[in-house]
Amino acid sequence: MKSKREFYRTSITVDVLSEEPIGSNWSLVDIAQGMIQGDFSGIWRKAPAVTVTSTEAISILRDQGAEPGFFRLTEDGEDEE
Repeated sequence: MKSKREFYRTSITVDVLSEEPIGSNWSLVDIAQGMIQGDFSGIWRKAPAVTVTSTEAISILRDQGAEPGFFRLTEDGEDEE
């Protein structure tokens, strides 16, 4: 039986203005530090969380490079025992 737990997807957008391009190897921590210390001007926006099913959660996990076991789910979206 599919998991009855709820999972939530939240999207956060960071809009940054800088004098140099931000490289693809920069982490969110690096970018936040640049915003806090004044090298970057920026703002972040959070969209409302959206509830997703266990099956949708598995797809999102895979897109993020993680496995269903991260949330103790089987490949079929059931709770691990």
